[in-house]
Amino acid sequence: MKKPNSNNCTWFDGFVTCKDRERLHGHKGAVVWFTGLSASGKSTIA
Repeated sequence: MKKPNSNNCTWFDGFVTCKDRERLHGHKGAVVWFTGLSASGKSTIA
């Protein structure tokens, strides 16, 4: 992952690696980003 260029963001290297987290939970991570108009049901789906 690219490190941020902003002075407002600070990168932190955690103690748990991605592979360790995958092994612990049994799956890879993912992000689902819901976008849409207000009151269109985003929170209901989430």
